[in-house]
Amino acid sequence: MNNLRFKYFIVLIVFFAHQGYAQTSNLKRNTNELNFIEDIQLVQKGVNRKMEFVKPIKEKSNNNFENNVGNPLKSLEENKPLITISTATSINPSEKNIELCTSRNFKFGQVLNIEVEKLTNDSLYQFIEKWLGTPYHFGGTSNRGIDCSGFTGMLHRTVFKSVLPRMAKDQYGASKKIERSEMKEGDLVFFNTRGGVSHVGVYLINGYFVHASTKHGVVINNLNEGYYKQRFIGAGR
Repeated sequence: MNNLRFKYFIVLIVFFAHQGYAQTSNLKRNTNELNFIEDIQLVQKGVNRKMEFVKPIKEKSNNNFENNVGNPLKSLEENKPLITISTATSINPSEKNIELCTSRNFKFGQVLNIEVEKLTNDSLYQFIEKWLGTPYHFGGTSNRGIDCSGFTGMLHRTVFKSVLPRMAKDQYGASKKIERSEMKEGDLVFFNTRGGVSHVGVYLINGYFVHASTKHGVVINNLNEGYYKQRFIGAGR
């Protein structure tokens, strides 16, 4: 009987000891779980239990990013790379910015098959726009009718402020002869249509010239057109 009681007592001791160990293990496990959750929260906030905060770098550096590692509140604007504009490609001052071009520039750009920015002499194209379609009239000098030399004289007087002789052959004689490759806007172009210097126009650009033709009046043509190519004498300035 005593032996039975002693065994029962031993069993109770083992049972309660096991319960105590289990509670201790559960408590320790719960504590570890809480620490693990806390660690996750701290990591999300940027904190590491085993690491210190990154200290600001005190040494001077030319790199803005390196200087601001320890200062997260530093404006991001200061870390942007500097943007510089290369000056290797120069802008031709004789060419307009396309934003400054008028509808007249676009119209004549299409007619002359040239970039609109290259049409910089607006007074010239304003004059041509006004006179285009004016009928030809020998000896005429008005918008009711004008001849070739009358037109070139009127254009030079209005746009370039220069006075030309009245007749085409006299304009040819008074001008300095230049090669075709040297022609510039405003130069005179001469033709032999009836023998000798009998027709004149004003050179524009890209092979085009404006003149008062006997058939179409004031019009723009190209020097490479068959009729004018065959009758072209030369250019003068």
